[in-house]
Amino acid sequence: MLSVSSDGLVAIKPERRELARVGTTLRFGEGGVGVILAERCGVYFAGSVDGQKPAVQESAVLMPANLTVPAWDGDAASWGGVHDFLGRRVEADGGAAASAADGPVVFGEPVPAAKRRPIGASLHTGVVAIDALAPIGRGQSMMLFGPDALPAGSTRTDIAMRILRAQHELRTSVRSVLVLAEPDASKRAEAIGALRAAGALESVRVLEATTPIEGVIAASAACSIAEACGSDDVLVVVDSLRPHLRMWRAICRRLIEAGVPVSPEEEGSQQRQYYSRLVERASRRKEDYAGGGSLTLLLLQPSVSVLPDEAQLKDVYTLADFETGGFTKTVCSRVALLEEKGIPITRDVLVKVGIPLPGSDHPVAGKGQRSVQHLEELTSLVDGHIDLRESLAAAGRTPPIDPSNSLTRIGVGSTKLRPLSTTAAMATVNSAMRLNLAAASDPGNFDANERARAAAYFAAMQQPSPTPLSLGEEVCLLSAASLGLLDAPVAAAGEGGCEALLGGMLEYVRAAEPALLDKISESGLLGDGQKARLAELIAAALEEAS
Repeated sequence: MLSVSSDGLVAIKPERRELARVGTTLRFGEGGVGVILAERCGVYFAGSVDGQKPAVQESAVLMPANLTVPAWDGDAASWGGVHDFLGRRVEADGGAAASAADGPVVFGEPVPAAKRRPIGASLHTGVVAIDALAPIGRGQSMMLFGPDALPAGSTRTDIAMRILRAQHELRTSVRSVLVLAEPDASKRAEAIGALRAAGALESVRVLEATTPIEGVIAASAACSIAEACGSDDVLVVVDSLRPHLRMWRAICRRLIEAGVPVSPEEEGSQQRQYYSRLVERASRRKEDYAGGGSLTLLLLQPSVSVLPDEAQLKDVYTLADFETGGFTKTVCSRVALLEEKGIPITRDVLVKVGIPLPGSDHPVAGKGQRSVQHLEELTSLVDGHIDLRESLAAAGRTPPIDPSNSLTRIGVGSTKLRPLSTTAAMATVNSAMRLNLAAASDPGNFDANERARAAAYFAAMQQPSPTPLSLGEEVCLLSAASLGLLDAPVAAAGEGGCEALLGGMLEYVRAAEPALLDKISESGLLGDGQKARLAELIAAALEEAS
């Protein structure tokens, strides 16, 4: 007898556990086909792969086979387009084309440590703030966190689409796979439409999952498709890990119902193991293993919002709302300071200063750390993370990337052969940026020069247009900021004039010496001669603009 949850997750205890593995297929009753998705405490959890939800009265029989994805024929023209959760091309009538299941297994094992190469090449994203603050190396795993309530143009999916567009429009050598696992069908259609409108759908293989179980399978299937590309570098973007979290919580509920204790401490360690099966698929392989190449993972995950449900919103809040809501002393003291200054404590004010509203699920709102435990486990597993903040979006920053909470761990260390996730050119122009931004963000810092330099850096990273920038263009912007050439012009232009100012500067440099930025983009280097020439052109452009 099967134990089947409302969302189709099946709990089984096979008689021969030695045959049961994650990825092993099974047959429900007389015809339904499923696959084992996870194991915990001796209980195996499976889901259907053919859309047929198993009945409780049915039995499950293990099949001596693993779930696989279709093999790619190597034809670049057949790479892109929309596919189902197992990588089968979706035809015009909406159905999946029949494909021979002769490809790699879906739930493959991570590349062994002995067969991995150090990260040595950057994956250019076309987003200045990411390439400067949290560069992604080819073969790296990266999380992209952000609340659901972010405005259009600043959401997790918006940023991911920019990165995918960059691989297409800048003609990088990176192949792209996008897993659409969000439960909202309109959001999936919107993402596909955005790629089609940008002309990038032809070079992005989209795997669309329509159920949470399909979403879990699709993420691993995308990794298997990428690993089968041999010497190619492949970027896999998973637009939502909600299906994984939903399945994890369903597993916990089933164990509790069966009388199996689930303690927070044990849950944390097992949750790490659960997520690591996906995260550790990212790697840069040695040439003698699976053809070399790399698999870069960009995983999108909702973070805790500072906003509550609409029904709990108030026009104006008081200190008592925070005290009775269980907020920390630090937050209450900040709210008290706002009251003393006579500032109305409205939603907009709280979002801009980064204070969670009463009723939100934020840890400082009395919810404790359990509400973000899975985020902490994910953060500790990946090679870096990018954090999008509502307060920065409210302040007009696009993309709203938080410099203090966005980083890459690749390249940290002092060994001679340390791995690198950035280019030498980018490292040259942003070496002092993070330190300057941190110093300028200190409320007690009254150094006007540091604040002006930070404003210049922020202006260089302001990117409202989704059009990706080349490495040379990014280096030009950050070089102008790092040399102090933008301090006065940015202050004079104000928030509304910086986009035109910097756009004009880039146009001037391109027109004056067309090959300069292209050479920087192609080589990833910024020599002394190029640096000096770039400074001359920037100064001339800003002088002409004034």
